[in-house]
Amino acid sequence: MKTILTIALLSIIFQVKVFAVIEQPTNLKAEVTSPTQVKLSWSGSIDDYCYQVRLKEKSESIWSEFLVTAPSTNRRINNLKVGSSYSWEVQCCGKSKKEVSGFIKGENFITFSDCHAPEEITMIRSGLDYLIVNWDDNGSSKYEVKIHEADKNESKIYFTQNNSIRLDNLLPYTEYEISISSFCKEQDLTGSVFSEAETFSTYSFLQNDFQRLEYAEKSSSSNKIGINPKMISSVKLINTYGQVVSDIKPASSNLDGIYFDLNANTPSGIYVVQIPGEVCKRYFLQ
Repeated sequence: MKTILTIALLSIIFQVKVFAVIEQPTNLKAEVTSPTQVKLSWSGSIDDYCYQVRLKEKSESIWSEFLVTAPSTNRRINNLKVGSSYSWEVQCCGKSKKEVSGFIKGENFITFSDCHAPEEITMIRSGLDYLIVNWDDNGSSKYEVKIHEADKNESKIYFTQNNSIRLDNLLPYTEYEISISSFCKEQDLTGSVFSEAETFSTYSFLQNDFQRLEYAEKSSSSNKIGINPKMISSVKLINTYGQVVSDIKPASSNLDGIYFDLNANTPSGIYVVQIPGEVCKRYFLQ
């Protein structure tokens, strides 16, 4: 009988310990919202009672600690040092002080510098697959340019010491959002808050209001198109999807222009003749 009670008691203790296990938080994210503020967030469990958050600046040895009551899973922290690197950690806790998950480390973040971002971004020129933009030169040592498709979040980042940039390998007839960050000094770890995004668009094949598109008639030959006035071997034919028509090659060139041999299987439709450094010419092939 004593043995049975002992086993039962051990079973209860084991169950209590199992149910007292606290899972670690997941999906830790740090979003720098200003030169002196960051928003820290994570995912927890429905059983969590609270969260302990701590962070410290790179040169410091003492953690600053914060307590967040569930179900809230984020914390804004103010009065951070400008342009500084921070590390941070968070752990889940239960009602008892002993019920903790153990700290898990979030990705280090750097606060913005107190530089001022350019106030206006303008487009100098656009093409089928590129944009050239510039902005006011505020004396910064370099600029960080962020670009992404207007309906997507994934961005590409470029750096330049000039106050203009050419962005290549873009999609035709597509809207892009561009924003700029300034680095006041070369040694700055990060730049300013990004400027308000401006939206620009590459060329379309289907609209009729582009002043830089010149129209021309198909040549008298049934299988050739003449392009005046220059001989450029790297000219390309592009269909309405922005794809280079690989089976059409420049067949010959002379003083009158460049000629393409059209494959018998080439479908009718609108094609753009792309000449590097020149305006585009559009042809309708029947």
